[in-house]
Amino acid sequence: MNGVFSRIENDLSISVQNDKDANRISQKLMDGCDQLNWNYELVPRSQI
Repeated sequence: MNGVFSRIENDLSISVQNDKDANRISQKLMDGCDQLNWNYELVPRSQI
């Protein structure tokens, strides 16, 4: 199972050029989480 999560983390390491990209990517992630019934929380980058 560990390998799966590290692969997901790698796939999610997306460099975002602008806010439009960020919104599009976060919407895709939220849609994916909804389909998987995963809970998610959006955290400002400054808190990471």
